[in-house]
Amino acid sequence: MSSNKVKADKEIVNLVRNILILGNHIGSSKRITRVRLGTLVRTYKPGVSDRVIRAAVSEIGALSTSGGEGGYWIPGEGTAEDKITDDCIGELRSRMASESRRIKRIKQLRNKVLTRTLVPEGITQYTLFTEE
Repeated sequence: MSSNKVKADKEIVNLVRNILILGNHIGSSKRITRVRLGTLVRTYKPGVSDRVIRAAVSEIGALSTSGGEGGYWIPGEGTAEDKITDDCIGELRSRMASESRRIKRIKQLRNKVLTRTLVPEGITQYTLFTEE
C-alpha cells in the first residue's frame, strides 16, 4: 500500500519559511490566513496545492489554528504566546492519542479477520421495511 502523505520539497519549505519570517508572522497576533499564504506561495510557485503548503508549514514547525481567527504563524515570545503554543501542542498530542487508539482498533479488527474470529456482537433484528 502506498503512502498518501504529502511532502513539500525543500524549495517550497524555504519559500513558506521566508514568507512567515520576512512577513513578520511571528506570534499568534500576527498570523497569516491560509488564503493569503497560498496566494503568496503561488505568486512564486504557481500550481502549488494547499496540501503541499500545509505540509511545508508542518515541516517548519509553524503553528496553525482553524476557525474565526485561524491562520499560520511562528511561535512568539511571552507568557501569552507560551500558553497559546502549549495549547497547540496539547491539541496535537490529543490528536496523536486519538490516532494511536484508532490504529490499535484497526489492528485488532484485522487480526480478528485473519484469525476468523470476527463475529457480530449485540445484534438486534430490525424490520427494514414491510410490504402491505
